[in-house]
Amino acid sequence: METKPLRMFDDESWESSDRILIYFEEERRMPYITSVERRGILKGQAAMAIRLLKRKLGELDPELETKIKSLEIEQIEALGEDLLDFASVDDLRLWLSNPPV
Repeated sequence: METKPLRMFDDESWESSDRILIYFEEERRMPYITSVERRGILKGQAAMAIRLLKRKLGELDPELETKIKSLEIEQIEALGEDLLDFASVDDLRLWLSNPPV
């Protein structure tokens, strides 16, 4: 099997790193979700959780949104279930202070 050298792109943006990851993962024919896809899923789940929280609790501090965006996929899934029980932003703050591992 011939391997092609990994080309580095001049642009340091995420788009370039995404292209590098896709190239690497496709070359290895990895039959699972790529890093780029996983990052996209995570962003989508975080955005959905934030929309649901805003609808339930009102506007959120940017600090809280940043914390939500930094959660792992499993944590965001747990937040998606637990937010149904939140009565106030304080409940969200408490949850974010000790999210499930």
